[in-house]
Amino acid sequence: MPRNCSNRWISCAGYAAIASAIRSLYGPKNAMARGRMSGLLRRVTTRRSALSRVRTMWPACSSRLSRMAVAPEESETRSLSRAGDEPLMDVGLFSIRSFRNGNFVTLMVGLGEFGIIAVLPLWLQFALGYSAFEAGLALVALAAGSFAASGASFPMAATVSALAQVRIGLVLEAAGLTMLALIASTDSAWWLIAIALFVYGIGVGFATAQVTNIVLVDVPERSGGQASGIQSAARELGSALGIALLTTLFFSALASGVTDRLTREGLSTDEAERIGGVVTDSAGSVIDALAAQPRTASAAEAAREAMAVGVQVTGYVCAGLLLLALAATLFMSPKARTSARTGAGTRTGTRAGTADAGPEARGRDLGERTAARPPE
Repeated sequence: MPRNCSNRWISCAGYAAIASAIRSLYGPKNAMARGRMSGLLRRVTTRRSALSRVRTMWPACSSRLSRMAVAPEESETRSLSRAGDEPLMDVGLFSIRSFRNGNFVTLMVGLGEFGIIAVLPLWLQFALGYSAFEAGLALVALAAGSFAASGASFPMAATVSALAQVRIGLVLEAAGLTMLALIASTDSAWWLIAIALFVYGIGVGFATAQVTNIVLVDVPERSGGQASGIQSAARELGSALGIALLTTLFFSALASGVTDRLTREGLSTDEAERIGGVVTDSAGSVIDALAAQPRTASAAEAAREAMAVGVQVTGYVCAGLLLLALAATLFMSPKARTSARTGAGTRTGTRAGTADAGPEARGRDLGERTAARPPE
């Protein structure tokens, strides 16, 4: 008898013996036990058949793995390509001016937006003494401006182009951040902060709502998916770089500011650097503890002033980056929208000329269209 058949007969005999033993043990009335046993038998059978399939397929799998190990370059090339030998990302899209400059604008907007949001709560809580809830309320002004501008941008699209709206947004963003940098101090009024953030939020709404349109306007339809993915990646990259670079700039300004102020007050350089390191490592949360002790109250005040300077530096840098993005939009001239408008104007002019030409011209035009119609 073949080996496979013998294994099957032995397995069936074993299953029958186990089933009869359970039946005699629990009796015919215990249906739950019989159901559990039948489920157990099915699972054992399924696992046994799965192991048999794995044992059968293993030679083919090992052969495939050996071929992949021998030719890793071929495997990598195939993994980086799609069906039809097309690359996952067509770098030729960056030869399109609107796409290239639009992604740069997206990068700068994400860098400035998320970078300043990472810094503001620290200044509001530890330098101005706001609670976490009050610091969150201060940022509501930014969200309100963004929502208002996003809602207004779509009705404006009939009269104001997407590129013009992006430029308006970048100007307002730079203005709001510049205003925030000018008013940043250890006793800034909350309503001035709210106004600056509201102006900045309006700029964010206008810029982010229409930047996708100017990025994709000249991209061929067959490459729209790749272009949209690249634009999303640029936005995420800008967010990550903004948080990393601007928080590094903020904490560098904080550490150097605390050290310089304490040194000017007569404290030794080593002690000033130690206190500056403590303030920086705690992200400013130690300021209240320093202010509670008369001996270190001056260090707490120096830390608050250094935080305000850090917000000023961060605000000016973000405003400069947004102005750089604004300069990039000056080199953008989307062609698809312009040609579409030109074609629409030509068709409108043709219809208007036919309407003004009189009944005879309209009759000739109708006759030409009737003659050109294919016979039914």
